[in-house]
Amino acid sequence: MFGEITYYQEESPGFFKPANTFSSMFNTNSGYGQLECEMTALAGSFRAVIPEFDFYVTLGNFFWSIGAGRCVVAAYKLAKRFGALPDYAAARLNAIQKSPFRDKTVVITGDLFRMERPEALFEVRKRGGLTSDNPVNTMDILVLGSQEWSEMNGGVASRKVQKAVDLQKKGRKIAIISEDDFYSMLNE
Repeated sequence: MFGEITYYQEESPGFFKPANTFSSMFNTNSGYGQLECEMTALAGSFRAVIPEFDFYVTLGNFFWSIGAGRCVVAAYKLAKRFGALPDYAAARLNAIQKSPFRDKTVVITGDLFRMERPEALFEVRKRGGLTSDNPVNTMDILVLGSQEWSEMNGGVASRKVQKAVDLQKKGRKIAIISEDDFYSMLNE
């Protein structure tokens, strides 16, 4: 929505620069620095209406409701600069910070029995993780659906599994886990 159009703001009379468009807040893999920068700019627009602490807590609550864990972390950390978080917000922040998925890039291959892939990726992002549908050089965890797990153990591996194994051979620490291990991590 915000990233479709380039917006400009007047920095001085006659001099315009591209404005922050808040597109990173709706990109599940955005960095914390960019998120904080855009949230701070957005908060500035509401300073006269709502105190910054309340704004950041509300923003964190919104991002919690849509499962954007990295945005939750950024918003609640900004709120903490202005006061103590409400207990529920502190508990959410703590849960995300302790999640085994936090700041880890997760790729899923094969079919999962207990949930659809979009739901599984949502659960990862809710816990502060990054997701990708493609095997990337930065992946940290490859979740093997039931078919992939049995094929890997039988000697036949998909492109995603082959990529993960190749990266492991090059020294990358990539956890290749079963669906059951994935669910155990979700419950941590």
